[in-house]
Amino acid sequence: MQDGHKRELGKGFGYELEQDDELVRLAKVGDRSAFGELARRHRDEMFGHARRFVTWIQRIVRNQVYNKISRGSVVRERSVFTNGNFKLII
Repeated sequence: MQDGHKRELGKGFGYELEQDDELVRLAKVGDRSAFGELARRHRDEMFGHARRFVTWIQRIVRNQVYNKISRGSVVRERSVFTNGNFKLII
């Protein structure tokens, strides 16, 4: 820990000075403030990965639909799938 100070779990003061590896160690033993600091530091990167993942899943679903249509598969009834952010109508 920075400057040899001992902290109680969850107290959360001074975490902006800690290195990521120390925050990870603290988060692993249940320190929510350490986890929160890690999330704050890396949120843009995490959201970037999440956006790429969603885009990748959308591409897979779209390609599966195109494959079914190109093979002449017939959709017999209308289905709607939604998660609140996206809507897929087949």
